[in-house]
Parts: sequence; C-alpha cells; structure tokens
Amino acid sequence: MINSTNLDAMFSVDDIDEAKLHIAALEAYSTGNITPILKEELKYYIQSRRLSEGKNELVVDFNQNTHIKKETILRPDEIERLERRKAQNRRASAKFRMKKKSEIERLEQTCADLQTRNKELSDEIKHLTEERNKFYQILGISVPSDNN
Repeated sequence: MINSTNLDAMFSVDDIDEAKLHIAALEAYSTGNITPILKEELKYYIQSRRLSEGKNELVVDFNQNTHIKKETILRPDEIERLERRKAQNRRASAKFRMKKKSEIERLEQTCADLQTRNKELSDEIKHLTEERNKFYQILGISVPSDNN
C-alpha cells in the first residue's frame, strides 16, 4: 500500500503534495470522514502562506510519539500522597454534587411555591372582579370591560 511516507522518496514536492491530497481524498471517500482531506488542505494552505511570506517550509512529522508519557515509578510516599489527593477529590466532588442537588431542590420548591401563590392571586383577582361586577349591577352602573 502506498502511504505518504513512501511518496517522499519517489516524487517531487509538488507531486508529493498532490498525491498526499489524492490519498486523503480517497481515504475520506472510503471512510465517509472528511478529516483527512481537511488536514491535507490545511497543511497545504499553511505551507503556501509561509512560503509566500518568505518563510521556510514547515516540516512536521506526525509519526513520532513525542506526546506519550514515560513510565515513572513512584515511591511509596508519592503513591500515598496521590491516593490521598484522589480521595480528597472524590469527597469534594460528592460534596459539590450534594450541594448542587440541594440547590436544585430548593429552586424547584421555590418555583412550586411561586406557582401556587400565582394561582391563589389569580383566583383572588377573579373573585374580586366578580364581586365588583355584582356591586356595579346592584348600583345600576354599567360594568366596565376588563382588559385582561
């Protein structure tokens, strides 16, 4: 199978860029994921811009695993300290979740109380409006229309 590293030895830079873009397009087509072609186009755009500004070509090798952590052996006291921090973090997380849950419950209760109060006030408005209309009727005064 031809991949981008094999191309460097066989073709010129322009041919390589075009071939890499073609390989990325084929990969994007076969997987249904446009990420490979976007990466190649972005690399080409960045290189073109750098060269137009008179800068050197940027060479990046993504095959090196420089970001992998090296295995480190911890001393027993470091392990104990790490475990204490993890336990403390778990306790803090649990405390935060409980505090958040109680705050949500408090807000839900406040909301329910306000909805109940709103219903009571609406009923009182309705009752007072009916009572006012009865007084107007007794007095023989025309009942003004309500806007609500």
